[in-house]
Amino acid sequence: MRSFDEILAISAELKGSFNAVLDGIDAPLTNAALSKISDDRWLSQMTR
Repeated sequence: MRSFDEILAISAELKGSFNAVLDGIDAPLTNAALSKISDDRWLSQMTR
């Protein structure tokens, strides 16, 4: 299995830079924001 660093390096090579890879990643939500998401929304995301 490849390490995260190796996968990130491959992605950076394909996208052109590390910043290009990181620009596509959403910032994590806070605990308060996560707790406001209802169960049906979590379940709908898991079935995608």
